[in-house]
Amino acid sequence: MAAFWKTSHYRAWFAADTASALGFVLRDLALSMVAYDISGSVALAGWLVTLVTLAGKVSQIFGGTFVDRHDRRTLILVNAAVGVVIWGTAGALVMGGVLTFPILTALAVLAAAVGGFLGEATDAMLRSIIDIADYPQARSINEGRDATVSIIGGPLGGVLYAITAWLPFLASVLLYAVSGVTALHLPHDWHRAKSETGATDGGDSSSVSGASFLEDFLEGWAWSFRRRRMPALLVMAALVNFAMNCVSQGALLYLIADGTPRFLVGLLDTGLCVMTLVGAVIAGRWSARVPVGAAMVAAMVFYAMCMVPMVVSQSYPVVLVCLSLFGLPLPLVNAGVMGFVFAKTPPELQGRISSTVAVPAMVLAVFSGAIAGESVARIGLGGLAALALVVVVALVLPLALSKPVRTIPAADRWDETDL
Repeated sequence: MAAFWKTSHYRAWFAADTASALGFVLRDLALSMVAYDISGSVALAGWLVTLVTLAGKVSQIFGGTFVDRHDRRTLILVNAAVGVVIWGTAGALVMGGVLTFPILTALAVLAAAVGGFLGEATDAMLRSIIDIADYPQARSINEGRDATVSIIGGPLGGVLYAITAWLPFLASVLLYAVSGVTALHLPHDWHRAKSETGATDGGDSSSVSGASFLEDFLEGWAWSFRRRRMPALLVMAALVNFAMNCVSQGALLYLIADGTPRFLVGLLDTGLCVMTLVGAVIAGRWSARVPVGAAMVAAMVFYAMCMVPMVVSQSYPVVLVCLSLFGLPLPLVNAGVMGFVFAKTPPELQGRISSTVAVPAMVLAVFSGAIAGESVARIGLGGLAALALVVVVALVLPLALSKPVRTIPAADRWDETDL
C-alpha cells in the first residue's frame, strides 16, 4: 500500500472526493433522462448538456485563480453545500411533479457554474497533502475510483430513476452532505500564503501576497502558455475530448430516443467504467515506467479502431462494447499526462494551471451535447461516429506523433524534461 494511504488527511480527502464523485454520477445520468422526459426532444436534451458544460467551463476559467487565493478546505465545503441545496430543490420539484424544462436548465446551469468555479479546490489540495513523487500512483488510484463509482452509479442511477424520477436526486443530496462532513477533517490550505511567507495558518492568501485577482489570473495563463509542450498537449486534448464526447453523448441520446430500457442505458457507463478500472490497474503498475508520449500515440490508434464498428452498426451490443473500450487506455494516459504537467507546476499555481489545462482541453467538448443531439437527429449515430473517426485520424493522431508530444518520457526522467 502506498505511504500516502496512511495519512489521515489523504483518507479524508479521498472520502470527500469519492462521495462527491458518486453524487455527480447519480444526478448526471438522471439529468439527461429527466430532460428528455420533460421535453420529449433529443435535441433539447443535447442542448441542456451543452449549456451545463459551457457554464462549468466558463466559470472554471476564473475558478482556478480564486482557488489559489483562498482556503481550499472552505471552498470544498461550500461546493458540497451548494450541491445539497440545488439538487435537493430539483428532487423536490420532480417529486411534486412541477419541474419544467426551463427550471431544470436554470438549476443545472447554476450548479455547473458553482462547480466549475470551486471544483478545482479538491485537485489543488491533493498536491499539498501528498509528495509529488506519489502523484502518478495517486492519479491512477483516482482513475480506478472514478471507474468503480461509475460502475456502481450508472446502473444504480438507472434503477433509482426507474423506481421514481426523484430518487437519484435525493441520493445525490445525501452524498454531497457526506462529502461536506468528511471534508471537515481536511487541513486548512492557504498555499500561497504558506509558500510566500512561511505562514501555516489563518488569513486570506490574496491579502498576504498583495497581488490583485487579475494579476494572479494572468500569471497562471502566461506561465502555462510559455511552456514548450503545453500548446500541443492542449490542442490534442481538445480534439480528442470533442470526438469522444460527441460519440458518447450521441450514443446515449440515440438509445434513449430508440426506447432502450433505462437500465440498459445505464450500463453504457458501467461498461466504460469496468474497462477504465481494468486500465487503472494497469496504470497503477506501469504509469511511472511507460513513456507518456508512446502511451498517447497508442491510445489514439486504439480509439480510432474502436469507432470503426459503430460506423457500420448501431446495435446496442456494438455500441456497448465500443464505448466500453474507450475506457481502457484512459487511466494510463491521464496519469502520465496530468502527472507530468503537475509535476512541473509549482504548488502555488496548482489551481490556476488546473484551469488553464481543463478549460482549453474541453473548449470544443462544451458543444458536444448539442452537436450530438443534432447529428443523431439528422445523420444518425453512424454518421456521427464517422465524423469523430475523421477527427481522430486526420487531426489528433498527427499531433500525437509530433515531436513535442511523442518525446515526453516516463516519470523517472521528468526532472530532466521541460514542460
